[in-house]
Amino acid sequence: MLNAGDSTSPLAGEHRDSERVLGEAGVPFTVLRNGYYTEGYTGQIGEYLEAGEIVGAAGNGRISAAPRRDYAAAAAAALLEDEGGSRTYEVGGPAFDLPELARIITEVTGAKVTYRDLPAGEYASWLQRTGLDEATAHFVAALDASIARGDLETSSQDLAQLLGRTATPLADVVGAAHDAVLNAARDARGHGRLLAQVRIWPGGRPLLPLGSCRSVPPRRGARNRWHHCGTRVRDWTG
Repeated sequence: MLNAGDSTSPLAGEHRDSERVLGEAGVPFTVLRNGYYTEGYTGQIGEYLEAGEIVGAAGNGRISAAPRRDYAAAAAAALLEDEGGSRTYEVGGPAFDLPELARIITEVTGAKVTYRDLPAGEYASWLQRTGLDEATAHFVAALDASIARGDLETSSQDLAQLLGRTATPLADVVGAAHDAVLNAARDARGHGRLLAQVRIWPGGRPLLPLGSCRSVPPRRGARNRWHHCGTRVRDWTG
């Protein structure tokens, strides 16, 4: 995890423990401290477009994220290096904050999206109103609070050096995610059924899920009961 050595993120502890065990093993190792996947945000683009906003508690904290394919290519390059000894990479792309993400979504899609920042406690309450249980809501809010403290930003150029190029621009990842939503919506209408990873409400608007694993009853007029974990959606209609 990015900045695992001193990060306040609730996820950081297990990463520090893993690195400690590697160090105590007495064998050479390579550690890639990856930032967030950009898809963790762009995978919810349908939800953002429907709501017209991104809600969070990250303030103006910046996130050095990159798409999965960039991290995969960087990992392959790191494993192929033969420099001897142990090496730790801080791996993250060009940083952005959530207001910037909202602006780029607006520019790419043509639909107005803004960022609404809440105190961590209010964000946890908002998440509970969307369906998360209390413990998960506070956990997610704590992740955003750590972003606000700068835990997911790095000035390291390790990712670009491993890739031999700059990381994929955020606008490109947003554009690909938006295209995927539009294509899935067209396919769903064409085949008369819901597709995995997209749910269609009346009016043909594509939506993607937000939050952690849970089963959610259908809204009034919706066509199915759905279950999601992150950005994966299981179609319960069969």
